[in-house]
Amino acid sequence: MSAVDIYEASTSSYQMIHYLFKAQQKALGWSEPVLKNGKLVAITSGQNSDYIYAIPARTIKHFIAENPEKYKGFPSLGFLTQSLSSNTLRQALGVPGQELGVRVATVHETSPFVDQIKKNDVLLRLNGYRINSRQAVEHPIWGEVPYVVVVNELYAGDSVNLTIWIESREIEIKKPLKRYLSNEKLVRQYNYSSSEPHLIFAGIIFQELSLDYLKTWGNQWQKEAKSNLLYQWIYKNGLFPGGKKRIILLSKVLADRKNHGYEHLSHRIVSKVNDVAVTSLEDVARALDRPIMKAGKEYVRIVLSQGKGEVILSYRDLDKTHKRIAKSYGIVSPDSFFNRTAKKS
Repeated sequence: MSAVDIYEASTSSYQMIHYLFKAQQKALGWSEPVLKNGKLVAITSGQNSDYIYAIPARTIKHFIAENPEKYKGFPSLGFLTQSLSSNTLRQALGVPGQELGVRVATVHETSPFVDQIKKNDVLLRLNGYRINSRQAVEHPIWGEVPYVVVVNELYAGDSVNLTIWIESREIEIKKPLKRYLSNEKLVRQYNYSSSEPHLIFAGIIFQELSLDYLKTWGNQWQKEAKSNLLYQWIYKNGLFPGGKKRIILLSKVLADRKNHGYEHLSHRIVSKVNDVAVTSLEDVARALDRPIMKAGKEYVRIVLSQGKGEVILSYRDLDKTHKRIAKSYGIVSPDSFFNRTAKKS
């Protein structure tokens, strides 16, 4: 065994404890059992070159012990932290000592501690475990491991005790944790339906930015995908209540005489439609239902973020345009297209 560390789960963005084994044999990592002295210690979950990831038996027991009819799931603190090894940063935050504590970097809206913890507070202890400046605790089985391991061993709904350094004094906070849900992130992690949510207006395709969308750039998507989209994935991907807030894209333009001049647009983030800020496809549909009037005629105005300009199109003969595009591109579902709920009389 080479290491015990925190990695993203195979089917979620949730970070949990994994073993890392070094092995010469290829084509492993497909749920093979890992045994020691005839006992199961882990199940493999993936392979990268000569290294194999494996889920410890303790984590497997976490699933087995669950009641499938009342599944609790794994919890989340709802905030992110940064190591606190810099003496300059420790002094700026007024944290005593050299080793204890990590800086709170981001508190998500869904965190149970959102009203009690803020950026630049310092997390000192979690359920009695001292958290060192490297974001690690001393575990009785694995030794020094990331403190997230302590959270992994809990269930959603379990209470956690935190010791926080706030304004030059220690404060104790105890609260139940919420279940971690990948799809509450700004960039949707997983799509459980049979089709990708989208909306077409005059050949303009609106979609949510998602992990699946980024992966269309192939196995090297983290390097090859558009930099503006990767920025959202890496730096802006916070949690929001109910997963209602999304990044809306103008993903592509289905070329047609209606949208001539815009057919080159793709992978652009949309900030407004008809002067309405949009953070979901439902927002887009509602905004499209309220055209901008100019000299008695109806227009749509799509504003692209980051100074990428705007798109102006007419609503005239929209139904005919959609039928023509559906025939040209073989789109069979009428639900793919925007449908006016309040047409002009």
